[in-house]
Amino acid sequence: MELSFGEILIIAVVVVVLFGPDKLPSIARDFGHGVRKFRGAVEDIKTEILKETDSPLSEIKHQIDEVKISVQNSDPERNIASEDFSDKENEKLYLLEDENHSGPVARR
Repeated sequence: MELSFGEILIIAVVVVVLFGPDKLPSIARDFGHGVRKFRGAVEDIKTEILKETDSPLSEIKHQIDEVKISVQNSDPERNIASEDFSDKENEKLYLLEDENHSGPVARR
């Protein structure tokens, strides 16, 4: 909202006519206090909004960083090489050949 010099002059004349020159300093002082309080309230609201929006974002960023670190530290080739599949495969084959096995798939 931009006011030209002429508009400000008209407002000043109206205020002087309505309230008189004696009350003009106290009105200006009260107006200044009101503007300062309003600006302070706006700053407080802005700070609260920024705090509330930053908190979930920082949590998400932290979780993403944890996932990145765990992915970088994992080595699937080493995990596969360390597993011994021969015993597990032999056990499965034995259970398939066993006629008396009563596991999840029993033969009768």
